Amino acid sequence: MALIKSISGIRGTIGGKPGESLSPLDVVKYTAAFGAWAMAEGNKKIIIGRDGRISGPMISGLVAQTLVAMGAEVIDLGLSTTPTVEFEVAAEHAAGQVTEVACADGFDQAEQHAADHGARQVADATEHGGRESLQPGKETHRMLHRAVV
Repeated sequence: MALIKSISGIRGTIGGKPGESLSPLDVVKYTAAFGAWAMAEGNKKIIIGRDGRISGPMISGLVAQTLVAMGAEVIDLGLSTTPTVEFEVAAEHAAGQVTEVACADGFDQAEQHAADHGARQVADATEHGGRESLQPGKETHRMLHRAVV
């Protein structure tokens, strides 16, 4: 499966060549872009959670260690549902979340527009090597905090 970047996150088969599938390098690259955005927002706390797939611990480790290396305070919920991770973001007043799941839940139309805009900003910033092109506004803040790997 090719690496797919969409409003619901990044999708692909684990392993393979960077940029063509969901390689460890791709996980680190997109996690770093998300972490740069969160740090620019001034909140270092990020919640992560995952489903029960066999690749979960490896992906979760890459995500957590990338964020920690950037100076983030990571709260790893381990096996958890997307709503549980979302509630924890609110309870902890975190910058956002990285949820590693097989698929993301649906968005309403307004959320979908904001998520699409935010996902494009993360993808653009990642492709151009820096966070300077990440300019999250009020519209993108709500949904950009949901990075789905």
